[in-house]
Amino acid sequence: MTTIPQEFDLSQDLQIEHQYFTQMIAMEQSSFSDGLSLLQSDSTQISELNNIKQSSDGIMKVYARNLLFGIQGFTDYTEPYLLPQPTLKESKIRWHKNPVTRHNSLKLYPNPADNYVIAEYFLKDKDLNCIVKLYNSSGQVMNEIQVTGGHGYFKLVTDTYPPGMYICKLMCGNDILDMVKLIIR
Repeated sequence: MTTIPQEFDLSQDLQIEHQYFTQMIAMEQSSFSDGLSLLQSDSTQISELNNIKQSSDGIMKVYARNLLFGIQGFTDYTEPYLLPQPTLKESKIRWHKNPVTRHNSLKLYPNPADNYVIAEYFLKDKDLNCIVKLYNSSGQVMNEIQVTGGHGYFKLVTDTYPPGMYICKLMCGNDILDMVKLIIR
C-alpha cells in the first residue's frame, strides 16, 4: 500500500486520495485491533472523517460521508432532483432542503404501490419496540410488523391486497407515532 505512489505515476489529486485512503485504512485497523467496528468510532476518528469529507473531491469523500451517516445517523447532504420541463435540456436542478429527520417517522415508497412497498422507519429512542400496522379503508388490520428502535427498513408485499387506500401506522403501545396513507393499485 505504501509503495503505490512510487510504483505508479499518480496525479496530485490521486496522491491526495491515496493519502486519505491510507488514513482511513489506518483508522479501520485501529478500530479492529480494539475489537470495534468503524461505526463505533471515537471523536478523533469522527473528526478525521469530517476532514476527509470536506477536503476530498473523489471517492474518499463518499466513503467518509457514508461512514459518518452510519455513525451519527444524519448528514448534511441533500439529494438533487429535476423539475419537469417541456424538454429535459430545459430542466433545472433544484436542491431539496429536507434534513434527515430526528423524530419518530414512517415513510413508504413507492406510493402508489403495485406489488410491494418499502417502509422506512426512524425511532428517536433506540430502546423502543413498536409495531407498524396496515389498515384497509374499513379499519381492519391487514398486517402487523414488529420494529425495534433506531432506523430501519422492511419490505411489505402488497400484491395479495385488493386495490384501494390503506393507512399505515407506526405505533408504540396505544400511541400513534406516525401515520401514512398508502395507495395500492
